[in-house]
Amino acid sequence: MKLFDYDFFFEHPTSVCMTYFNHFKFSSNISAKLFFGSVKALIHAILPEYFKSSTSELIDEIGVDLLDSGCKGKVRYRVRTKSF
Repeated sequence: MKLFDYDFFFEHPTSVCMTYFNHFKFSSNISAKLFFGSVKALIHAILPEYFKSSTSELIDEIGVDLLDSGCKGKVRYRVRTKSF
């Protein structure tokens, strides 16, 4: 696969019913949430009284984001097997 091949940039976003820009925005938003969630989890590891439920809340929030994104009319729930 060539780096500047059309499919390289657009095949996946199209397969999840998004434009390249929408996919970029969505993925960047998830990335930011995970970054700040990681900081909170680290603080919680050091100071257990802080951010007691932030990781659970973040997981729920990202789950909703994923279910509400992309191909809304297609199968919304996927069964994943553990990869470990």
